[in-house]
Formats: sequence, structure tokens, C-alpha cells
Amino acid sequence: MIGYILAILTGFASASYYALIKKTIKNASIFSMAVYPYLFTLPFLFVSLFLIGIPIVPAKYFLFIIPWLIVNIFATLLYLKAFKLADLTLAMPMLAFTPLFLLFMSPLIVGEFTSLFGLVGVLFVVLGSYVLHASKTRNLLVPFKAMIKNKGSYYMLIVAFLYAIGASFDRMLVVMTSPVFHSTMGIFSLSLSMLVIGLLFDREAILKPNVAFNKLLLIGLALFSTVMLGNFANKFIIAPYVISLKRLSILFSMIYGYYWFKEKDLKKRIIAASLMVVGTIIISIYG
Repeated sequence: MIGYILAILTGFASASYYALIKKTIKNASIFSMAVYPYLFTLPFLFVSLFLIGIPIVPAKYFLFIIPWLIVNIFATLLYLKAFKLADLTLAMPMLAFTPLFLLFMSPLIVGEFTSLFGLVGVLFVVLGSYVLHASKTRNLLVPFKAMIKNKGSYYMLIVAFLYAIGASFDRMLVVMTSPVFHSTMGIFSLSLSMLVIGLLFDREAILKPNVAFNKLLLIGLALFSTVMLGNFANKFIIAPYVISLKRLSILFSMIYGYYWFKEKDLKKRIIAASLMVVGTIIISIYG
């Protein structure tokens, strides 16, 4: 039971993190927002690691964290770009495609093929994305074209694909070590990488970030909660359940979009997001 609660809380923390990023990035550089949230997460992680202790770390951990790091560098830069361009309620539902991508990666990676339920889940996700970008035109292809033309949605679709790759490494790295160690090591390596990238491409934004200290601290706390809750959930229940419940972040984001950002077309977007979440759950549990 605790694993399910942790996974749902992960979804809420994730939605809170993305909403805070969306709120802050309007007047900030993408590179500064790629660096400082990670840096402000580290103190919470280091304290947790100190209290719990460092586990025995196999050498192969440091080999497998490299592809994890590369994937998450690109994912971070892309979702920051997406939130610069698109509404939260348009961008976040694209993350429902992560389990779908995992479904089609399985035959290539481990030789596992989807079930009939998995195909039903795919249908729900595709239908939800269709409704999300639908307009009054009679051209049936327009919603799919709109999803690609809307750069924010398009970038988040790529992020969903990258997260599918990263998810296969996450559970493996947590099992090798511990939730706290992998959370700390992952965020530490990301923050250092982003700092180097930021100094290379936008030095001024890194040295003089246009973001208040208290906002960065709040974002860091939200990210810390997302990472820790998700990794601990992976210890109690299998990854498909964690992924499906974590995607409730899409629905939580609808609430943030309405109350915090006053975004429009909420009724249509909630229906679309609900279809996509149902598809995600079907794929994750039965696919």
C-alpha cells in the first residue's frame, strides 16, 4: 500500500515542480533554470544521504549512469524550452507517451511483445492526444499536425521518448545502490553537467540568474520530493505501477494550469488528459 501512496505523491510533486518551472522560466534563461534547481536540490539530498548512509556501490553503476546522464541532459533542456513556448496543460499530457514508447521498445530491447490490452492503452493515449489538439476543422489529420507544429508539445513528445529510455536505467541503478544514493548521484552529476553547459552557452545567465532565492529553494524542494518519492516507490512496487501512478501528474497539472496560469480550453484538455492517463495505466499494468 505504501508504494502506491508514494507513487501518487510522486505525481503530485512532479506536477508541482513543472508548474513552478513554468511560473519561473518566463523571465529566466533556460540555462540558469537547467542549473540552479538541481543545485538547490543537492543540500536536501546530501543531508538524506548522510543520515541514511552510503551503500556498497558496484563499479558497473558508474558505467550505466553515463547513458542515464546523457538522456536526462537533453530531456531537461527540451522540457525547459517546451515550457517557454506552450501552456502547461498542453505540454504535460505529452508525458503520457512515455509508457507507449516503452511498449514499443520492449520487443527491440528484451524481445517482449505487447498484449491486446497494451494496444487498447495505445489507442487511449493516441485518442487523448487527438482530442487535446483537435479543432473545428473536418480534416482528421489536423490535430496530429497541430501536435507537431506546436513546438512546446513537440518538444515534450521528445522528452517523453527520452524518459522512456531513462526509465529503463533508473530502476536498474536504484536496485544496484539505494534510492537516496542514486537520487543524490544522479542530481549531482546533472547539476555539474548543466553548470558546464550553462557556462559555455550563457555565462551571464549562470553568473547572474534572474530568479529569486526563495523561488529556487522551493523548486529544489519540489524536485527533491519528486526524485526521492519516485525512487522509494520503486523499492515497494514494480516499475509499471510507479510509472502509471506517477502520470497522474498530468491531471494535477490541469489543476495548476486552471488556478495558477488561468489557461483556457480546460474542459477539453481535462478530457484529453484523462484519456491519456487511462491509456498510460492500461499500458503500464497490462501492456
